[in-house]
Amino acid sequence: MPAFRITAVGKAIIFLLSTLGLAHPVQEAAHIKTRTDQLNESYDYVIVGGGTSGLTVADRLTEDGTKSVLVVEYGPLEINPEILTPAIGLTNFPADMYNYTSIPQPGIKNQTAILRGGALVGGGSAVNSMFFDRGSAEDYDNWERLGNPGWGWKGILPYFQKSVTFTPPSIELQTNFNITYNMNAAYGQSGPVHASYPSFQWPTAIAMFRGWKDFGIEVQQEGASGTAYGLFWLPASLKPDSQTRSYSRTAHYDPYIKRANYHLITGYHANKVVFALGMRAQNVEIQPRDDSGSPQNVTTITARHEIILAAGSIQTPLILQRSGIGPKKILQSAGIEVKLDLPGVGQNLQDHSVHSIGYNFTKNLLPNRDMLSNATYLADALIEYHQNKTGPITGADGCSGVFLPLPYVTPSFQSLIDEAQQQNASQYLPSEYDPAVIKGFEAQKKILLSSFASNTTAIIEVPLLGRSNSGNINLKPLSRGSININPTDTSRPVIDFGVLTNPIDLKVNIEAFKLTRKVYSSSAMAGLGPIETSPGGGVATNEDIEKWIRTVLLPSAAHPCGTAAMMPRKIGGVVGSDLLVHGVKRLSVVDASIMPLVPGTHLSATVYAVAEKAADIIKQRNGH
Repeated sequence: MPAFRITAVGKAIIFLLSTLGLAHPVQEAAHIKTRTDQLNESYDYVIVGGGTSGLTVADRLTEDGTKSVLVVEYGPLEINPEILTPAIGLTNFPADMYNYTSIPQPGIKNQTAILRGGALVGGGSAVNSMFFDRGSAEDYDNWERLGNPGWGWKGILPYFQKSVTFTPPSIELQTNFNITYNMNAAYGQSGPVHASYPSFQWPTAIAMFRGWKDFGIEVQQEGASGTAYGLFWLPASLKPDSQTRSYSRTAHYDPYIKRANYHLITGYHANKVVFALGMRAQNVEIQPRDDSGSPQNVTTITARHEIILAAGSIQTPLILQRSGIGPKKILQSAGIEVKLDLPGVGQNLQDHSVHSIGYNFTKNLLPNRDMLSNATYLADALIEYHQNKTGPITGADGCSGVFLPLPYVTPSFQSLIDEAQQQNASQYLPSEYDPAVIKGFEAQKKILLSSFASNTTAIIEVPLLGRSNSGNINLKPLSRGSININPTDTSRPVIDFGVLTNPIDLKVNIEAFKLTRKVYSSSAMAGLGPIETSPGGGVATNEDIEKWIRTVLLPSAAHPCGTAAMMPRKIGGVVGSDLLVHGVKRLSVVDASIMPLVPGTHLSATVYAVAEKAADIIKQRNGH
């Protein structure tokens, strides 16, 4: 979820204080390729997308010095020092963001919704809220159950561990706030990305944690060991010595900028993949992002071993479809020659939807997060951060959360499962879904309903942010959407979240709302003196709550996935467990679009683990 928004005053102070050393060294930009005449004609690997997964894979493929890699990134190399300041959120870098609007969504009264994504070197890891948690073991075992051997918890845990260096909370934090962890079960390696705890925690967030505990929610010692359910602390992607953002650029590019075999070009758009005989991926066509589309500005780059798509859940399916790979009807409507009718491309879109209940905490603790809207308080906090690396600005967007299995949310969970089991799947799916994609959803639904009955995987998340509201995030939606090319402008997507198209999702939201309201009206939260301001006590019946949720629900927590799903082709999959696109040679996908089911977590740490595992798979099949 987005972090708080810094005001103009705060931005000015950050700029004035940037000379204290937070900024990326400006001279690093000189090593970035900005014109195609600076490139080689061919590389061993061409990676499309210089975000979380793309830079991770590029680092691993170039580390022994024997293979060459080109990374093509649409966005810039951001040198603004704000990018490293932990508490700065998504709203401060509009030029570095994809900012797409969906088609009207019937489930939320035909409102449209925004889908954002990082469009810069580092991708989403550069602009996210820095939650660095993992799903439950069951979340990843569900991937394996969909026909993906080696992608269960035991298969992916080593790559979670490889990706990160975890620094335990200080003794002071452990003592004052009872922050717990389990190094041996979850971490234990020295990876490029840093995970740690900010030196500052909002007192209100601590009170919320204690309130949920007193209400009876089980506290886990460590959520990252496969037990991401109940109540637990979670780290941020934070470099502990400097209290700055740790992201894919600082982890997988900056330290290796002088590798002669590692090239990165910024400001270029990947048009399509070009195939040789036998559907063998051979070239990538790129052109400047601001180009009018004139053919003379298109450059073709050859990959000797493999073309790797790491453009994210929005762009990867668009590239595949522009290349002639995707649902036949969609390609034909855009006038694109069908190279391979692969119905799952762009389908199976999943995201985490969010609704938030507003409160006035009449006994709020000091300091509290709402004080950041005060220019004087914010200015003092920024000065403290830049001088001492302490205080509120060290916080990302929270370091704890409640992750609730459905039996925790409602005692009537079995009736929801029974209702879902009786559904005709196609009735609630997009009308353009191919029978193979519908068959894939039916396989997913069977697995998901097993998780609905489980006590060891979360369905609802309540982040404990210290704000005067409480968000409910649906972690396992049954609704599905799509991201397809716009037939009148194939560089842009047509986004359909499909939010609340399955009535079970609405009922889960209602039950989560009622539970949260019950918690905040209980003695467990009395110390904060909460008074509900939105929607207010007048919204009491299920019908009233439904109307309110349909009005305020956000379809996306910026966690889109599934649009190039890792599943067998016969059930709508796009890539196999080897990450190669079905029916194509030498073309793989390594980003969040391959996740067949959205895990019950913020996606950043999982994307790193997927990319680390992908790099090993690619190395093995190419004889590294």
